[in-house]
Amino acid sequence: MEDTGELKKRKTGKYKRYFEPEGDTEKIPRTTKHRWNRSKQQTEVFLTGEDGSSDDSISSHHSDWHQDAQGSDNSPSDDGLRATPLTNHCGDDHPFNESLDEDELTLRNQHHPPLDGIHAVKSSDIGMSLEVDESELHRPTPSNNVWPHHSALEEVMHFEDFHHEGVSEENLDGDGDQSSSDDDDGAGSQYGSSDSEEDEPIFETVETLNEPLCDGIATTRAEALLMVMSFVMRYALSTAALVGLLQLINQLFGRPVLVATKYLLGKIFHNKCLKFSFHFYCQYCYTLVSTFQVDERPESVPCPHCERACMVKSLSAANFFVTTDLKSQVKCLLEMPELAANLSYRNEREKSEDDGIEDIFDGEAYKKLCEPGQPLSNPNNFSYSFNSDGMPVFQSSKYSLWPIYLMVNELPPRLRNKHLILAGVWFGKFEPKMNLFLKEFVTEAEKLRTDGVVWNNNGQEVKSRLYGVSCVVDAPARAAMQNTVQFNGYMGCGLCYHPGVNVEGTVKYPMNVGEYNERSDDEMLQDMRQALEEGRIVRGVKGPSPLINIGGFQIIWGFPVDFMHCVLLGVVRQLSDLWFNSPAHSPFYIGTPNNLTRLDQVIKQVQFPSFISRTQRPVSERKFWKASEWYNWLLFLALPCLTEILPDEYLNHLCMLVESIFLLLKKSVSKLDCNKADFLLYAFVAKMQILYGERSMTFNVHSLTHLARGVQSWGPLWTHSCFPFEAANGKIKALLHGNRGIIMQTLHKFLIIRSLPAFKLAYQISPQTDVFCDDILFSKKLSPSRISDEVELFGIGRIEQLAPEEVAAVEASGIDLNDPVLTFHRMKIGGFMYHTVKYRKSRTRNNRVFATKNGCIGELQRIMCTGNNECAILFKKIEVAAVDAFVGDGMEIPVGHIKVSTNITNNIYVTAAQDIAQSCIFFTVGNRSYVCFPPNCIAI
Repeated sequence: MEDTGELKKRKTGKYKRYFEPEGDTEKIPRTTKHRWNRSKQQTEVFLTGEDGSSDDSISSHHSDWHQDAQGSDNSPSDDGLRATPLTNHCGDDHPFNESLDEDELTLRNQHHPPLDGIHAVKSSDIGMSLEVDESELHRPTPSNNVWPHHSALEEVMHFEDFHHEGVSEENLDGDGDQSSSDDDDGAGSQYGSSDSEEDEPIFETVETLNEPLCDGIATTRAEALLMVMSFVMRYALSTAALVGLLQLINQLFGRPVLVATKYLLGKIFHNKCLKFSFHFYCQYCYTLVSTFQVDERPESVPCPHCERACMVKSLSAANFFVTTDLKSQVKCLLEMPELAANLSYRNEREKSEDDGIEDIFDGEAYKKLCEPGQPLSNPNNFSYSFNSDGMPVFQSSKYSLWPIYLMVNELPPRLRNKHLILAGVWFGKFEPKMNLFLKEFVTEAEKLRTDGVVWNNNGQEVKSRLYGVSCVVDAPARAAMQNTVQFNGYMGCGLCYHPGVNVEGTVKYPMNVGEYNERSDDEMLQDMRQALEEGRIVRGVKGPSPLINIGGFQIIWGFPVDFMHCVLLGVVRQLSDLWFNSPAHSPFYIGTPNNLTRLDQVIKQVQFPSFISRTQRPVSERKFWKASEWYNWLLFLALPCLTEILPDEYLNHLCMLVESIFLLLKKSVSKLDCNKADFLLYAFVAKMQILYGERSMTFNVHSLTHLARGVQSWGPLWTHSCFPFEAANGKIKALLHGNRGIIMQTLHKFLIIRSLPAFKLAYQISPQTDVFCDDILFSKKLSPSRISDEVELFGIGRIEQLAPEEVAAVEASGIDLNDPVLTFHRMKIGGFMYHTVKYRKSRTRNNRVFATKNGCIGELQRIMCTGNNECAILFKKIEVAAVDAFVGDGMEIPVGHIKVSTNITNNIYVTAAQDIAQSCIFFTVGNRSYVCFPPNCIAI
């Protein structure tokens, strides 16, 4: 700063006196001076080597940073990626920022030189001006879609052509809210990215991080920071805990070896995935006002519709939502070695049945996209499903978080569920205006489809395009995204033309309403056009949806019914309320204290296998049950527990639902299974009205009639359920601390976890450190002590002598075993964990019962290793009744996956461990024991 004798007027604040000409710098508090010196010392140690020599690349930018922090016009004009200070991206409340006012931040910048390639960013540096021509603010129209029904309505359906005088929320709902915006929604920055930007790495490397912590230690600073950050993210520690942990490490070394300030941590871990766009909207008419990608914003911007002033400087007004850079996240995801090696899963997987529906790839809708000339016929192109649902953040507040997730379908199921992409976040007291929120998401999604993503696959440059094919949401979100009437309105089903009937003041969906057809995409688009032109609701359609501008997305069957909300949290919970909470004179009422006590005692004794993540709570606590507990109750517990309690007519009705849902969840769903499930579901819905009355015909019950069609189009029910997205919401909620900057905490912590694999590629990370960080982040609880073929053995093997009957069984089987043999108590095959009857440490889990590939059911007695490094097992057979458990005595519907156990034999049998097909559930109710076969191990 030049000494002109008169300093530029500063904002008022606690550091104002330090900048006034008449200010006495000697009056600066000693604690402030001490903090400055300590921060400066840590920075100098971090930016220099052990011998005190500094990195030339860092030193060369020191003066530029200093001039830029003081307002010099000689700021560098580097065209590369700039890792900007986090305050320029995230506002005041993100997790790496301290509570600094403008003057303190200027002081901090003077005392903290930047890292290599890092500059302070001004609006001029990125080609953005706050005062631009109105024509520059117009965002380019998404390109034409590849499917004819979209381009046919291009002039009407593209949201740049929508005007707020079309179908208003006032005409639709009477609340006066405006969801649409005109074409002058001044975007404050350009969205396009050049090819050179795509070629740049996710992280900019700082060479000093590749230096060892100190002499005699091979661990580098980058490795130490990676391990610390993995630990912090795994256990959801706060930023204060992160800084304290780094300070502890420095104290152990006796000198600063790692950065220990939020400011410098933010610089080191800043990457291309942390590029956000802030979209501000008018709180009165909900028109998009402006979009910014940096923190340099004016105080307010006039709304282009109502001309009211919209506050954009401060984030405290909560009149904004944020979208992320999808290209960077996809690039980071695809370049992960573990994922890149599994991207060909759709072509390399082994199917149980050639004609079976076993994954999304076997659905009719997906197969059409893979036909010659279609986008997914290129093996380098991928598809994704997306989701958005509200998540309450505080128990004593109405504020909720609405993230948009993307899930790449071509990955194996466990990887696709674990590695989601965060596209945007809406935070506020009210539900998002979906037309406004989705419009910006569609803009980013179209870039993935038209421009694609260039990524590196083992040194080879690959260009991939991603296509949004399905949206997995609950019923209210589906109506908002389709821009249709909600389920509690007439013609509120977005999949068919059921008119809906007023039953005691509530819209229900009974069966006796005559014939009605399913909706089609062409009819829906025509209804959208008509609703827009006439300003009224047309057959339940309010107007156009932004999602019609995603190329190839089906606006009707792109929304398959989610069985988690529809079946588990909907119909099953509704039936339980009818049974336990109805008036005592109802013929289906079973909620007496004696019945509840009996059911609680039965459930308390049930021990599920380890692949079922959540143990079951008593029926008396069912209002707290999660969706996974309703899943266990429906498929395994309800029929055995209610056999002697619920009247046969109602129990037979329940059998229809249990059998049909099991068929649609199977590992391999045949066409016969799909047709049978469709028939049973229609019968269940029809009989629901007869047994429980017209009041029970809710929208969830009606949606059961669409489940089989969704399986035909998109695969088994688990392929399009909300379970992975709800799990991601839970992980995000666990990462949040305090009540400030919630939206930025969500974005930063989620994306930092996702970008850690790219951090490994940017620095010299040893294999040992890589394995340690993976174990920390993904919590691999057990490591096998021995691997025999496809069998993982756990624990310490013991040399034991076989009993005479065991020796006889081994000799009869022809298996080559020495006596004594090496035995184990635990093993894992195909993702299932198994324990022997002698394993006592697991008291709440029963992993002893299994089924072999030839249909035999057994209880595991011993695990043995043969002399040829093969694994064999000893087991006792569990005999089951020849007839199905719930047929006869008034029962009509067979339930094939629940068997009644008649006896556990004393004879010992021997087979190879690889002959085990799956784990089974074994429990006792009264004087009867049951064996249940799970549909698959990845349903929830």
